Amino acid sequence: NQSTRLTQSSQLPSAALTVKANTLKHNAGYDRKMVSTSFYICFLGVLSKYRKLKLGTYLLNAAIREVANGESQHHDVKDVALNVNVENQRALGLHHKCHMRCINYKKDYYKNSTYQHVDGYYLNLNVKQVINIKKVCFDEQAVRIPTKIQQNDEQCLKQYKSSLKSMYFPAVKEAV
Repeated sequence: NQSTRLTQSSQLPSAALTVKANTLKHNAGYDRKMVSTSFYICFLGVLSKYRKLKLGTYLLNAAIREVANGESQHHDVKDVALNVNVENQRALGLHHKCHMRCINYKKDYYKNSTYQHVDGYYLNLNVKQVINIKKVCFDEQAVRIPTKIQQNDEQCLKQYKSSLKSMYFPAVKEAV
């Protein structure tokens, strides 16, 4: 695995991925409640001097591949999931490239954040949608995203923009 080789090439790790298996009840945003066991990514980070080497992409692709292959120690895992701050555009770009889609907008999720805005997105990829497990993060055709999930993703991502608009441009009451 290339991401493992790259991260082990120096004495200190240059990238890290922390995961745990969770049984989650969540509203998938399209009419029904879901109960699923998720491979939840708690942390994915790359030291700044090692960024732009695709380490994050390789790590995330390896995690998705592990779940899709059934190699996870929890064989009932069906989803790869994580939360990301609404302002973290670099992370959002990576997760979207790896076909993870917004399931839920979480108001005030990151209360102790260094970001100005503390809202977050809950992103998810159901591994049953994966067609090519080796190329999930490298090929647009590697995952088949259902239309409902794609539409939900677009609506979810719009929530941050509308919350910004209401924060900076509050409704003005007309004088009577």
